[in-house]
Amino acid sequence: MPHVLVVDDDANTREALAAIVEAEGFTVASAGGVAEARIQLVRQRPDVVMMDLKLPDGSGMELFDDLEDRDNIETVLITGHASV
Repeated sequence: MPHVLVVDDDANTREALAAIVEAEGFTVASAGGVAEARIQLVRQRPDVVMMDLKLPDGSGMELFDDLEDRDNIETVLITGHASV
């Protein structure tokens, strides 16, 4: 079954995205920041990562750089900041 990692510091957004992804038949792991996401990446390799650009302990781009198998992991960058 495909696996998705949702990374967002806003708990409501994170939970809503996880619920949508689960409803589509994916397994889901969630993280509220870069450090937590790195732990999730070690636990299970995701097929898709949905990550916020601005996180309390870094940037979604830092996490993107951490993805060892970037060519085989779909990445969706999300942000609540209209000016980004």
